[in-house]
Amino acid sequence: ALNLINKLGFSCLRTDASSVVDANYEALQDPQWIKTLQQGYEQYPDIVPLIITGDYSAGAISQYSRTDPEYPQALENYKKYVRTLAEKIGPGKKYYDIENEWYLRKKANGEASDIEVFADAIMASSDVIREVNPDAVITVDISDKEGWTDKVVEELNKHGGVKKYIDVLNIHSYMAFHVALWPEQYLE
Repeated sequence: ALNLINKLGFSCLRTDASSVVDANYEALQDPQWIKTLQQGYEQYPDIVPLIITGDYSAGAISQYSRTDPEYPQALENYKKYVRTLAEKIGPGKKYYDIENEWYLRKKANGEASDIEVFADAIMASSDVIREVNPDAVITVDISDKEGWTDKVVEELNKHGGVKKYIDVLNIHSYMAFHVALWPEQYLE
């Protein structure tokens, strides 16, 4: 993939690193995959990775609500997960995409994953990534599906504002073609 990106003259590869951290959130499950990826980036130093931090494991934070007794531990595990990605894959890497398309996630019982928990994931990820790499650029994808984005922004504004945690919004407007979506409305 990096060879093709290089030939075409592109400068960034979006890399899904979601399934490479072990169940204890402390080590990489497939160090060979990471080694190959790192060697590729060494071979093509002008190509910058955008690392997706999605956790899709059975114990993923998206399976919880803030009121669940296990939630504080799930949030700590999530922080360990993101730290492992940032330290083992991301040293010196600038771009991170937090939790691709959270608004499509479902809990084991079929309910939609909680927006408040997504806001916690954004805040935790941003804080941890910036501890490892203060120059990191944090991206988050949003959708205006059923006012979803407004609710996420409202939650982040309770904790210092959107721009404290997010540098770039990826707008997935295909989730709501019928909605007029203007990014500027979220900068207030």
